Amino acid sequence: MAGDKEAENGINGLKKEEPVAPPEPPDGGTEAWLSTFAAFLCFLIAWGPSTGFGAFQDYYQRDLLSNYSPSTISWIGTVNATFLISSGVLAGPLFDRGYVRHLMAFGCFMAVFGEMMLSLSTQYYQIMLSQGFCSGIGSGLLYVPAIALVNTMFSTKRGVAMGIVTSGASLGGVFFPIIFVRLQPQIGFPWTVRVLGFVQLACSLIALPLLFRGTPKPKPKTPRNLIHWYALKEITFSAYCVANFLMFMAYFVPLFYVPFYAIDVLGTSTELGFALLAVLNAASAFGRLGSSILASRIGAPKMLPVVVLASAVLLFGWIGVSNLGGFVMFCILFGLFSGVLISANPVVTAHPVISPTPSVIGTRLGADGSADAFHKLQGFSGAIMPLQPAKNFEKAASFIRSAAAQGCHLAVLPEYHLTNWIPSDPRFAGLCADWSTYLHKYQALAKECDICIVPGSILQTRDKQKDSPSSQDNASKDFENVTYFISNDGNVLGSYVKRNLWGPTERNYLSTSPSPNRVLDTPLGKVGLLICWDLAFPEAWRELIVQGAQIIIVPTLWTRSGASDAGHSHNPSAESLFLDSILTARTYENTCAVVFANAGGPPGRNYCGLSQITAPYVGPLVRLGSSAEGMAVADLDMQICKDAEENYSIRSDLADSEWPDIYLRKKARPKERL
Repeated sequence: MAGDKEAENGINGLKKEEPVAPPEPPDGGTEAWLSTFAAFLCFLIAWGPSTGFGAFQDYYQRDLLSNYSPSTISWIGTVNATFLISSGVLAGPLFDRGYVRHLMAFGCFMAVFGEMMLSLSTQYYQIMLSQGFCSGIGSGLLYVPAIALVNTMFSTKRGVAMGIVTSGASLGGVFFPIIFVRLQPQIGFPWTVRVLGFVQLACSLIALPLLFRGTPKPKPKTPRNLIHWYALKEITFSAYCVANFLMFMAYFVPLFYVPFYAIDVLGTSTELGFALLAVLNAASAFGRLGSSILASRIGAPKMLPVVVLASAVLLFGWIGVSNLGGFVMFCILFGLFSGVLISANPVVTAHPVISPTPSVIGTRLGADGSADAFHKLQGFSGAIMPLQPAKNFEKAASFIRSAAAQGCHLAVLPEYHLTNWIPSDPRFAGLCADWSTYLHKYQALAKECDICIVPGSILQTRDKQKDSPSSQDNASKDFENVTYFISNDGNVLGSYVKRNLWGPTERNYLSTSPSPNRVLDTPLGKVGLLICWDLAFPEAWRELIVQGAQIIIVPTLWTRSGASDAGHSHNPSAESLFLDSILTARTYENTCAVVFANAGGPPGRNYCGLSQITAPYVGPLVRLGSSAEGMAVADLDMQICKDAEENYSIRSDLADSEWPDIYLRKKARPKERL
């Protein structure tokens, strides 16, 4: 009957092709293994720039696109990765139609062309077009056809072949970030990108002749639909797509956040942070190759659930990682297990349960990949931007209002929080000249929210005409770095000009004040103000303690670059150790509480973070362990400081009239013999 015949040929009226028994795949041979090597090179071209985008993100934020937020910049990598995966929805069916050579040639051209155009790009839209769209589409046209080609050439050795092919992605993830991080400071961004483009061109010139030497894939006599809609009605295929979507959503989290976690949480150097990403990718290469051997014995469908479970356990275990050694082990183990996800997945897709015939493998891979791509459409959290005081004030005001809503009595911001510290920029002086406007805004905000505010430090342009004759050392200095204490009624109770300056970076631009640093009587008690590098000078603290300071507030812009290369060679977390150690030590030796607010920023920018409220006996009451922007709230019981003073008697010893003489008096000259 006609109805029965229609039911045999389709599902719900969707016409389904009759499977034609294909010839058995060669399962090896010279042509098959050369095609495998060519596909390996295509994977290196396609995945290297995408998995290495973290290096580009850091450079764009620091230099080329410094006026854009990190979230906006991250869309370049997001678009690239999305096209890398989702282009398979068209590339797969075109592969099944016999256009493998066309896809590979055009994909290589687009990938190389995009990289070369990137080297000429200076504007955001140019970079988005070249790196996001052009390179992403080119990579996507290589990705699915490469694995589909190998799948159709092997049967029992398919797992080994896929392990070799997918290890190309791992090596690309190792080499591309390292090349960029090493060369960019030496030869500049344009030529570094061109070097990467030439690497892609060389791989293309090797891969394409190997792909063109064999017999072309025959085109089907009857053209197939580009999208097999009936496949979505198959429970097994649909379930497999959903499972892959969830797996790859988790898979890419460490690839994005390994550098961030290493640099901003564990306090490593930028180089080591990106090196750990390379370690993860290198370990995944061993996982992919090792799994290919096991797949031929136990089968990829049995192995895939095991490695998914192991990877999930490792991700949960990441929560407890708090030191560099543990994190290195996490990167190695996650790389080994997660690498199997990439190599085993295409083998499972070629299984008859998922792809009934080899002739639809390309289409099924493309459809599955397009589903996996959606999770990449995510942005990253932003951070305070340099030379944008209006935006930074609004960001700070939102945090202060949130603190006031939680019942806080004091809000403290970091040093240079309005403009960052970029004195060589021609816009910098003009922005600093407007300092009084923002001081008045903070006064109004303090009164509005009924909260005391220390607005970090506010850079002020100096009125050199008011300099006294004795201030010749400050004659050429353009700025003062000043912090204020604003009470909850909006009045300024006092200020402090930073004295201890950090090397030529600050000494060439900032003036200092010879006036004594006075303790302020505030609604919170006696408060002293210091700024950043004052941390390292016990004398600055003693000056405040002898005046009765109970709380010392320290706005800071402290970065990891404070330690030299020699220091980082001894301990990549040297500056974090310095801050944590000295803050707790200062509370003990002065029996006071410390409010330390340090600047934060995006990963790869060398910020330390570690903002904290610290007291004797207990150490940090609250501590932000990352450099990411945020807010921490704590209840401070001043009885802790009174208990510490009763025990250590620091203040009573300082009040002893003989104490200054012990350290300040000069040695008497010995009497000369007559």
